[in-house]
Amino acid sequence: MMSQVLSRLQNDLLTAFFDLPSADQFVLTGGTALAGFYLHHRLSEDLGLFTLDQDAFTQIPTSIPTLAQMTDTTCNDTRVSPHLHQAFFSREDERVKMDVVLDAEPWFGAVQTWGSIRIDALENIAANKITALFGRATPRDFVDLYFILNETDLSLDVVLDMAKQKDTGLHEFYLAGWIH
Repeated sequence: MMSQVLSRLQNDLLTAFFDLPSADQFVLTGGTALAGFYLHHRLSEDLGLFTLDQDAFTQIPTSIPTLAQMTDTTCNDTRVSPHLHQAFFSREDERVKMDVVLDAEPWFGAVQTWGSIRIDALENIAANKITALFGRATPRDFVDLYFILNETDLSLDVVLDMAKQKDTGLHEFYLAGWIH
């Protein structure tokens, strides 16, 4: 069972990842989850996998070689920090960046499943998109937020309220400055 928006390598990596021990503590999130499983509105080149579970997160560096073997890929350029494990997987002419993140609460909405893949709730993705505008403000974040607000029942007020719970320094004044 494959998402039609994701590349073959992205689909293979997701299937293999969610076969790993402790994978039930992670969700696919961000633009890839949004585009691949909710809105189908754009292509995405990376994979963002988040967890709240410290133990599951610390197992990831030792799981990377297994994941590469399961997907017949090479893995290089790995980076490890206290809240991020990043790896680049390559196969033939395809390359996928995977970010595995130890996230913080709160999380909003109910996790969805698609086969064995656990997908972050639309509400949580939307709130994270608002907070992402302050950290990087890439065009894709604005595109995603536009589609969330126009293709779902979520309103800007609701999404902004959730985002403020995730980032207590977030204020409408600063958001307006970023949008301007």
